[in-house]
Amino acid sequence: QFLGYTSKIPLEHEELTGRIRQAVFETHCYFGNEFLEKIYENSLSRHLRKIGLGALQQEPITVRDEAQVHHYLKISKLTDLLSNSSLTSGPKNSNSK
Repeated sequence: QFLGYTSKIPLEHEELTGRIRQAVFETHCYFGNEFLEKIYENSLSRHLRKIGLGALQQEPITVRDEAQVHHYLKISKLTDLLSNSSLTSGPKNSNSK
C-alpha cells in the first residue's frame, strides 16, 4: 500500500516494460558494478535484440569545436526520448553481434 492506494496502477506497455526491466536486471547481475557504461550498453543492446526487441545504441559523434559540444548536450535529452520509440518497433538492423 502506497499513500492509501491499494490497486495497481496499469501500465500502457506493461508486458514490454517487464521484458526490458528483466533484461536490465540480468545484465546488471551478470556484470555487477565494476565496468564502464559502454560494456553495459553493448551487453544490454545485444540482450534486447536476442529477446526480439529493437535497441539502438548511442551513435558516436564528431565534435569540431566547443559550440558543437553544447549543441549535442542540449539535443541529447530529446534524442533519448525519441529513441525510446524504437523499442516497440523491433530490430532496425541485422548486425546482431
